Amino acid sequence: VDDYIDDPLLTYISDHIKKNGGGCSSVRNGDFVGRNFDYFYNEVPTFVIKTNATEGRYASIGVAQHWGITEKNLVSGKCWNDLKYLPNLTLDGVNENGVYINDNVVRIWEGHEVTTGTNPDAELTVHFLYIPRFILDNATSADNAIELIESVNIVGSLKDKYYLHFMIADADNTYIVEACDNQLYIEKKTGNEQVMTNYYVNVPLEDTMYPLGIERMMILQENYDLGSTFDGMYL
Repeated sequence: VDDYIDDPLLTYISDHIKKNGGGCSSVRNGDFVGRNFDYFYNEVPTFVIKTNATEGRYASIGVAQHWGITEKNLVSGKCWNDLKYLPNLTLDGVNENGVYINDNVVRIWEGHEVTTGTNPDAELTVHFLYIPRFILDNATSADNAIELIESVNIVGSLKDKYYLHFMIADADNTYIVEACDNQLYIEKKTGNEQVMTNYYVNVPLEDTMYPLGIERMMILQENYDLGSTFDGMYL
């Protein structure tokens, strides 16, 4: 798929979110970045996606999932045509320039929707779900990734107003990117603030329906000095 715009397969994403809700955590600690998924074990297969450099696009490696691709559908051949969409469904990855990105699901509430997009006058429109692929293909650094995000119109069409937010990092910097009220909120993070869970910082706390996301964020921040040794900790 050559563009970064909405496609019909996003229906699978919406159906999954309605079933399981959100429960992802992301953390960057020194040279390590980590995240978990909230899916039921073995519900859908996970694919490692490697893309080669092409003219105007950088090589990358990441993880993708497609909620229509199940073991049963793979055996029957029913979903083989859907495999071509996997590169655009990359959920986290790193490119040849060392730019890393991952996304977590977050819900937008009444009055905080992204209705017109984040930059309606932009020449290029990118769906929330395709931001990781867009950044992996095009970014030369974390700072450049932020410039790219600011230059496009980010839109969402998932049912029930579930969108995504992003952790973007390179060797020097870490950013958290959120969007609500048709605006981007970009924060540079240092120290034990380099954590992202399933709630919006820029939505009033009384409107936040994921208190567990706040709790997980506090646990990660409090144990940040453990580095990559989160033994016994369930995220």
